[in-house]
Amino acid sequence: MYRRSSWLPSTLALSACIAAGCATADVDSASDAGSQSSQTVQLPAALGGGQTVTSQPGSTGPASHHGLGATYEPATASDDELEPFVALPSSVDLSAEAPPPGDQGATGSCTTWSTAHSALGWWANHDGYAGATFAPMYLYSQIVKGHCDTGSNVAHVLGMIKAHGVDTQTNYEPMELDLDCGTQPTSAEKTNAGRFKISGYRTSNLTGGVQKAIEATIAEGRPAILSIQVYPEFDNATASSYLVGPPSGSDVSRGGHAITAFAYDSAGVWIMNSWGLGWGNNGWAELSWEFVNGNFNGAANVGEVDSITGLAFEASDDNASCPLWAFTEQCEDNPGYMLSSCSLSCADPSPTFSAPASWFHIQNVALGSSYSLDTGVIAATGNYSGQYWMLSPLGGGYYRLTNSFQGAGMAFDTWQMATTGNYSGQYWLLVPITNGVYRLTNEYLGPGTSLTVNTATRVLESDPTVEDPSQYWRISAAE
Repeated sequence: MYRRSSWLPSTLALSACIAAGCATADVDSASDAGSQSSQTVQLPAALGGGQTVTSQPGSTGPASHHGLGATYEPATASDDELEPFVALPSSVDLSAEAPPPGDQGATGSCTTWSTAHSALGWWANHDGYAGATFAPMYLYSQIVKGHCDTGSNVAHVLGMIKAHGVDTQTNYEPMELDLDCGTQPTSAEKTNAGRFKISGYRTSNLTGGVQKAIEATIAEGRPAILSIQVYPEFDNATASSYLVGPPSGSDVSRGGHAITAFAYDSAGVWIMNSWGLGWGNNGWAELSWEFVNGNFNGAANVGEVDSITGLAFEASDDNASCPLWAFTEQCEDNPGYMLSSCSLSCADPSPTFSAPASWFHIQNVALGSSYSLDTGVIAATGNYSGQYWMLSPLGGGYYRLTNSFQGAGMAFDTWQMATTGNYSGQYWLLVPITNGVYRLTNEYLGPGTSLTVNTATRVLESDPTVEDPSQYWRISAAE
């Protein structure tokens, strides 16, 4: 059964922090106001482009902190050389093909989010595998085995993806939704991950300067994965203040953090974080060149510049065997169209709920496969007729849910069984979340209320719609 792992508050493990060269003092002790000067910047394509005015965040620490997790060592002379260009362009923007920002929660999983979600997600879009979303927690769980505040090294993660691959989010769910870092992948998930590898990666030699390493990487057409020290100015990035300047005054580094850079210009480098859309400008910020090129208390603000150099995907042209499912109308209507991309995003389509004599199991993601919907209650999964559900189309995307035990005369209504009739509480809309997983709302209560299970009591409820596994339902064909 999938579960939510317990984890500690979002601080790096002491050993990881020492390896990263970070201080362990609480960043909330910083008191300097920091620079608040306004500056005109060019937004990247991912944020719509165009010029806008922003200010630099201050250095007073926030009330709460996001997770970190990057450990790194300075690059050595044996790393790849830096100078692919005689003269670098003044600006380059690769952000149009970036995936939406992710959210690592309070875990120390930033390295797997910056590599598998952000950088590899960009490569998938760039090379025509539209809709490919990869599972950072698939990698992180194997590294930390339940110690969710532990950090890791970017190059180590890239080496894992090159050697063994990374599973897709749709195949690895629901652990990805739950940020589970303890449950280890199954052999089937590892087999599927082997189809999605990178052909290589590069750690840049920084002796020529960090700015040059970043610019050269992006100018070559590759997002740059940066390992940085996190100061209050970075923590405080908001929708109006997202040009991150260097630390000042009594600032203290909170630890190492990995992020992904997709664009640069004269002001600095645009990065996508893994702290959700509420941080910075919809999950994005620009690190000023002052921050990038500087150091604080003798430690470099940027310690490593890594990048993926190519893909080694083994994508099948057979929709039935591909593991990705993006719920895109183009691919749903044209499953054979542009097999190089749609075969990935259209694979493993949702069951045909209206097929004659088709029965389905309905199970809650938060509870896992050990429990199933059974005649209006949650019960232990078994070969019971009350757990065999038929989904009959009612038009407009709605379905009526009846089961084998009570027959067509009784239907699932709001959160219990009732006599079948033309009642809006029996009109269920299945909103796709990921492969085979749906949100269930009905016409009577509307989209703002979803079918929910109380995970403590296993009682069905209708609660306000939120993004939570207790409102996600896996519907699978009964064997």
